[in-house]
Amino acid sequence: MRLTEILPYLYTHLMSIERRAGGGRINRAPAKCSLGKVLDISATGMRLRGSGIQPRKQQLIRFTLACSHGVYQMVGQVAWTKRLNWVNFDMGVNFLELTPEAAQGLNAIVRDALGDMTIEGMEAEKRNMHERARIQD
Repeated sequence: MRLTEILPYLYTHLMSIERRAGGGRINRAPAKCSLGKVLDISATGMRLRGSGIQPRKQQLIRFTLACSHGVYQMVGQVAWTKRLNWVNFDMGVNFLELTPEAAQGLNAIVRDALGDMTIEGMEAEKRNMHERARIQD
């Protein structure tokens, strides 16, 4: 199958994922973070719930992100914070200085959350979609 044949399907599939995941974010991400509970994650950052001392906006932070494929040391910048009560806060963190290993870890988190996003998986889904359309005709 040619790339030009799969691109329209890929675009449609990714747009549906983006709509379901809230703008490219993966809700209930299968990841753990040393800063707190991961609420959602994307390729560029994450939202999490922490407790204790609330970081300042623009603060650079180092943290550990773990998933089923490994543990990754990351660097990020606090984009925003919101105090929820005396103990808990939510914050957004933008990822900075991604190592190749950390980028692979983020890809693994997305794969775990969304399922098979390989070219082979997309080709199989496209064949199934065409088969369903032919049966309906």
